[in-house]
Amino acid sequence: MNVLSLLQLVLPWVVTFLLAAVVLRGVVRAWKPACPVDRKRISTKATLTAGLLLGAACAAGAAFFVFYGRRACPSATLEEALRHVFPTSIDADHYIQLAQYGYGNLPDGQAAFKDQHLMIVFFPLWPLLIRVGTWLTGLDGYVVGLWLQPLLLGLAGAGLYRLIAPHFGEKIAAWTMVFLACMPGSFFFSAPMTESLYLALSVWALVCLEEDHPLGFALLGCLAALTRSTGGLLGGVALVAAVLCWRQGESWLRWLAAAVGPFGGTGLYLCLNYYYYGDWTAFSKIQASHWSQGLGWVGDTVRYLLFYVASWWESNHDFALYVSLFGVICMIGACLVLFCNRKQLPVCWLAYGVAYVLMAYGTTWLLSAPRYALSLPMLPLGMALVCKKDWQRALLAVVMGIVGIFYLQEFLAWGPIY
Repeated sequence: MNVLSLLQLVLPWVVTFLLAAVVLRGVVRAWKPACPVDRKRISTKATLTAGLLLGAACAAGAAFFVFYGRRACPSATLEEALRHVFPTSIDADHYIQLAQYGYGNLPDGQAAFKDQHLMIVFFPLWPLLIRVGTWLTGLDGYVVGLWLQPLLLGLAGAGLYRLIAPHFGEKIAAWTMVFLACMPGSFFFSAPMTESLYLALSVWALVCLEEDHPLGFALLGCLAALTRSTGGLLGGVALVAAVLCWRQGESWLRWLAAAVGPFGGTGLYLCLNYYYYGDWTAFSKIQASHWSQGLGWVGDTVRYLLFYVASWWESNHDFALYVSLFGVICMIGACLVLFCNRKQLPVCWLAYGVAYVLMAYGTTWLLSAPRYALSLPMLPLGMALVCKKDWQRALLAVVMGIVGIFYLQEFLAWGPIY
């Protein structure tokens, strides 16, 4: 038995054990009434500064994409240059086309663009924002999508700081944002895709949870659920919050009601499926028939990714490395981070982290593991907590940054980065 065969046998069970241990610890902590947490007060100035810094980093990334596109296509328009940078192999092109033409449901009818009838698998909020932006500015969808990212990631950064600093201090909050910026694939925050929007909505929803604003949580959770499928998981977070309030003798009905927001957002998306296809779950059937995509267990995902590493290492080295091996590393790393912080992270955050890992990585055809990791704030936070010394944090940030440079180079070369 070679090393990869042994890993295929062992690692799925390791993942299962890690997640089960996190869930068990979370249940125990939820059932035992906790002492009130002395949350530190964070100034508005510090929150705004954090948002501005992360937004500025995102703007630098967007400027780099413009520069790179102009250099690669010196005689092209800005739109054409950006289309060169973001090829049709990633989802950006689908979002831009959806913003311009909308969904379609007739595979044998007149389609505005290729595979329009399949695009219901993409959620509507981001294309809608691009459509509004193009209407207001008259700019191309790629340009609007690119220029929106610094604002959205700036909002996400402000929310992240406001979420973390009261619990763990300003130093940990700052390191969390450093890790977020250094994670391989963080350049996707500057691309015209959903990463910045979803992170901003989900983080501010959690801020509303921490600051006891169920109405704000419901609204932001609804919008997050209209951005990506994992947004609906925030409804489960609200239910966990209701249980915690009940166990602590506090009013819990308001958080039970707040769950309607994220669940309602998912319901609106299912209504779109029914409107266009007459089928509430048309998206899942399209995913299964055209992309062999469906829900599975994360242990099985680890197993088949390791199989692809062995199968494609010689014939398709880049795919084996950047899709399969990177995917395994992301999944194991995410489970380890949650496991190591199962006693420190608030129970609601743990619940969201585990549910997110199960949904995002428990798929039958995983291509974008590093990109999915960007939208789960418990991962960069967990790294900052696991590393006890600043030099350890700096070393980890440098290592991730170096890996991220190679990842970006592969993306710019139109490699298998999705």
